[in-house]
Amino acid sequence: MEDENMTIFRMKRSASSQLNKAFSTAIKQQFITVDDAYEMVGLFFLNPDVIQSWTQLLHLKYENYEQFLTEKERQNFVGDLVSEFAQCRERLDPTSRLLLGGSSPTLPSEVTFWQMNFPNVLISNLKKPGSYGCIYGLPRMGKTSLAVNFMELFIADTNLHILTNIVIREEMEQIHFAPSLSEMVKQMATNTGWICFLDETGTFIPKKRALSTENIDFESLGRFIGKLGGRLVLITHDLSRDVPPILQSWISEQYRKTELTSMIAILNKQGGLRMNRIITNIPDCTMTFISEDITSLKFDISIKKLLQDIQGTKGVDRDEQRNAILKWLEQNKRSPAEERQAEDGAMERALQAEKRLKELEKKGWTRMKAYVIIGKEMSLAPDTIRSYIAMLRRQTEFDEEDESHEEGLDNAGKSGENVGEEKEEIS
Repeated sequence: MEDENMTIFRMKRSASSQLNKAFSTAIKQQFITVDDAYEMVGLFFLNPDVIQSWTQLLHLKYENYEQFLTEKERQNFVGDLVSEFAQCRERLDPTSRLLLGGSSPTLPSEVTFWQMNFPNVLISNLKKPGSYGCIYGLPRMGKTSLAVNFMELFIADTNLHILTNIVIREEMEQIHFAPSLSEMVKQMATNTGWICFLDETGTFIPKKRALSTENIDFESLGRFIGKLGGRLVLITHDLSRDVPPILQSWISEQYRKTELTSMIAILNKQGGLRMNRIITNIPDCTMTFISEDITSLKFDISIKKLLQDIQGTKGVDRDEQRNAILKWLEQNKRSPAEERQAEDGAMERALQAEKRLKELEKKGWTRMKAYVIIGKEMSLAPDTIRSYIAMLRRQTEFDEEDESHEEGLDNAGKSGENVGEEKEEIS
């Protein structure tokens, strides 16, 4: 009898843990499909009127070939989900209710420290070709630092090349800086085995421009990466707002930064590691990067046009595809005059923004608020203004390094001359 009671207890504990984790995952989803909503209604909802209301809406969306809930529908659905789950818990027996409350994945006992079994397990699914991930969270939460941490893991544990628009100060053979889409595609076609980290996704893929060339090209880029057997990790503030819907449906690896040293890791790749854990004690990255630099990817080519143009010239062999891509990039490269014109225009706007920023800072405005004001005055996004300021700062740092190097050479030369004079006097 005692063994039977212990078996029942273990079954209840396991079921409670699974149910609580399923609920925790559901309420954190930034993107809810109609199929997922149907499953949650059957799993968590109790009241017939609420079930009927949502079933009618989901059936209507299904008939109209709509795959996802809108943002407003998602908020209402999560609100009803929390209410229904609370009522569901009240109907359980005392033991099950106690086990359910004690199995919450947000309790300290469920927190996993970075140093214990991690961090290599966090990138295990990303090592597989065709994987998509996203690091997201509020500003200044260490998203870019976490991405650089992942880069260090890939360098230590794999031979994959790393393509990124993050400016890393250290010269690393495996890291390839790509400020433009043409350069990034060139690196994708040149290197075998790579993962792409795109920082500040929201600055160049705003949802309000859903029909713009940039957004279309970004979705094409996602397909392009999968076809070449690459991997993509986006870094942004809000997964549901900043990432196009089609890419959201492909993202299986989510890393939500909640604090500088903590995150919620949700890994769901089919055939890979499944995990939903809070990871804490995340260290700062070893490699250094320019924190204020936002090198938004410049869409200087069209992926859609690239794929259309090479459709009849490439073969099925992977090397033939790479050669066709590289040939197309060379043929569609902008002339030096066009490049200089674009650079001169950007520098002129950057200097104008810097001058206005100094004026506003003297008046007591914070830098972030000043970006907003300047953006409105110049009809540009605040992040574009910030990018201009970062570009000028980077240029200043490079100039100072060059001057310091030249002074060192001059001093060395003068020192050599002095030594020569001393030798002549001695002789």
